[in-house]
Amino acid sequence: MKQRKTLTRAALTLAFLSVSVAEAATYTFDFSGGNGSIGNTATFTDTTGTVSVDASGWTRSRSTNDQVSLGQWEPGLGVQFSGDNSHTVDNSGPDDFVLFDFGSLDVTVETITLARYGDADISYSSGSVWDGNLTHQNNRGGSGGSELTIALSSLAPDSLWRFFAKIGDRDDSFKISGMTVSAVPLPAAAWLFGSAVLGFVGIGYRQRSHAS
Repeated sequence: MKQRKTLTRAALTLAFLSVSVAEAATYTFDFSGGNGSIGNTATFTDTTGTVSVDASGWTRSRSTNDQVSLGQWEPGLGVQFSGDNSHTVDNSGPDDFVLFDFGSLDVTVETITLARYGDADISYSSGSVWDGNLTHQNNRGGSGGSELTIALSSLAPDSLWRFFAKIGDRDDSFKISGMTVSAVPLPAAAWLFGSAVLGFVGIGYRQRSHAS
């Protein structure tokens, strides 16, 4: 009995450690290299081919959110709609933003890389409430698509993330070149492994019981 308890504790410890290791995994998305509009929504996969995300273009005016065209240009993702001569994420009229939907997978966005065409202040949020828990961050401006990678303030993991040209300003303009997220793509795998080990422990125990 003592040996069985020891093996059981070992199996659960292995499962827990497997989950902990998986939680630390970081995935990088590269949104650069396009040549124009790609529709309202496009799917991207991280550089390892593990995690996918749907990106879509939006504008926000007062409390109304309208879906518009998403574009992928050489520097990265931007927003484009009728009457807007720019295809950046900007706030010269309505507040442009890009929504990233990771489906059933909750992630934490660790960094975001911007190609700057002016000031590069951002607002960002996560979760199902469109304008909920907004975080505002001031960043250095730039020109000609010069890149800036920003470490984000910690927010709880979620499957929905939005990145705005800073709400309340009127001089921010950028494209989104890349992003790193931390996630557990297959959280059940470790527990399946632990269950399998426990199963072998149970089989071994029953065999020893019958033998005795």
